[in-house]
Amino acid sequence: EILKQYGDWLYSKGDLTMAVHQYIKTIPYLEPSYVIKKFLSSEHMALLAEYLEALHARNLHSPDHSSLLLNCYTRNKHHNRIQAFIQKHSEQVTHAKKLKESHGSSRGCGAGRCSTFSRNSVNNAINSCCSQFSSSDVEVLVSVCRESGFYEEALQLTSLHALHSLHLELLCNDTKQHLKAVLYIRSLSFESACEQMVAHGAVLARSCPDETLELLIELATDYTPDNTPIVGEASLDTYLSSKEPECAAPELFESVVCSDSLLAIRYIEGVTKRQAQQGKHQPVRRLYEMLLAEYLHQLEQAEEGVVREAWEHKVLGIISEPRHPVDPSLACLLCDRHKYPQG
Repeated sequence: EILKQYGDWLYSKGDLTMAVHQYIKTIPYLEPSYVIKKFLSSEHMALLAEYLEALHARNLHSPDHSSLLLNCYTRNKHHNRIQAFIQKHSEQVTHAKKLKESHGSSRGCGAGRCSTFSRNSVNNAINSCCSQFSSSDVEVLVSVCRESGFYEEALQLTSLHALHSLHLELLCNDTKQHLKAVLYIRSLSFESACEQMVAHGAVLARSCPDETLELLIELATDYTPDNTPIVGEASLDTYLSSKEPECAAPELFESVVCSDSLLAIRYIEGVTKRQAQQGKHQPVRRLYEMLLAEYLHQLEQAEEGVVREAWEHKVLGIISEPRHPVDPSLACLLCDRHKYPQG
C-alpha cells in the first residue's frame, strides 16, 4: 500500500518513470488494471510496456496483457522486441506440448502418490505455459502483428497454434507465398488438407497450378501427409505417424477447378488415370459428366483443324464408350448447348 501511494504521488507530480518503477514493486499485490489505466495514452506506451514486461517476467500476465504488450511494441516499431516476445511464447508452447506428449506416452512412476504428483506437475507446467491462450486470444495477437505488417511473426503464431485457415490466409493474401501455402497444406492431416484446399485452392490454382493440381489429384486418390514441419515447429498435424493413404470424393474439389476449363480437364483426367492405375473400376458419373462438359467447351472454342479434331475425338470417346457412366439425356443437352449436333 505504501509503494502504491508513493507511486500515485509520483504520478500526480508528473514523474511517470519513477511512478512506474514503484508500481512494478507492487506486483503481485496491486491489481494490474489499476496501473494499466494510468498509462493507456499513446505517449505513455513505453512506460506501459515496461510495466507489462514486468508482469510477463513474473509469469503473472493474462492473454489480454500479452496482446496489449505486443500492441505497444508494434506501435513503436520495436521489431526486435516483437521477435523476442514471439520467440519466448513459441518456446513456452513447444515445451508444454512436449511435456504433454511425453506424459501421455509414459505410464508415470507408479501408482499412488508418485503418479498423482507427476500428473499434477505436468498439468501445472502446461497450464502455466500455454493453455491460458484460447484460439481467440491467439487470433488477437495475430491481428496485432498483421495490422502492423509483422507477417512472419503472425505466421509463426498461427503455425504454432495450428490455426490452419488463418495461416493460409496470411500466406495467400498478405505475403503472397502461394507455393509455401501448397507445401503447408501438404503437411496437414487428410481432413484438414481437404478443408483448406476447398477454402484456398482456387487462389492457389491461379498462382501455382501445377503444384496445386498434383496435390488435388493426391487428395482425390491417395493422400499421405508430409511429416516435415513447414513453418517453424508447426502443429501436431505435421508429426503424424505413417499410415495408409486416404482419398476424398473427387467432386469435392469441383469448386477449386471450375473457373479454369483446362485445369478442370487436367484434374479429372489425372484422377481417372490414377484411379485406373489403382485398379478402381467403378468410375464416378459426376466426374465424366464434368469432363464431357469441359471437352465440349473446348471444342466449341476451337477453330477448324488438328486442335478441333483432337477435342472432338475426346468428346466422342466419352459418349461412345459404354464404360463411361454418362447420363445420355444430359450428354444430349450438353451437346446441344455447345452446338455440337454430331454428339
